[in-house]
Amino acid sequence: FTHSPAARAGMKAGDLITAVDGRPTSQMKPGEVQGAFNASRLEPLKVTLKRGGEEPAVELREGPVYPLFTETVVVAR
Repeated sequence: FTHSPAARAGMKAGDLITAVDGRPTSQMKPGEVQGAFNASRLEPLKVTLKRGGEEPAVELREGPVYPLFTETVVVAR
């Protein structure tokens, strides 16, 4: 999804989501993570990723971004 909000924020296939708005995904239920991405919002959604040896943080400024869960990233558990 090259024109999706996730792609515009810099997320790439294979990225591992480790936190959403500062909350570790290991402490969230899968539905909570998906709900955060699917929700309409006024403030950017802050997402911390793990990509290789790096841990970039990105901000999604548009929503909902539900296509993210079809093939783009994996949620850390």
